[in-house]
Amino acid sequence: MDAIIAFSVLLLLILGGLWVHFAVGAAALGYLWLMKGFAGWNALGMVSWGHPTASL
Repeated sequence: MDAIIAFSVLLLLILGGLWVHFAVGAAALGYLWLMKGFAGWNALGMVSWGHPTASL
């Protein structure tokens, strides 16, 4: 079921006019968030939880 949702989002983004590489990236990030939440994005380095050098 999760793969169907991710593929549907990908097709919607492509058919909506988004460039393919951006659509794939957006669908992948959305799928990762559905599976792992913010912990998945944190593993990619996209979320910072008060890192000491985050303001630099």
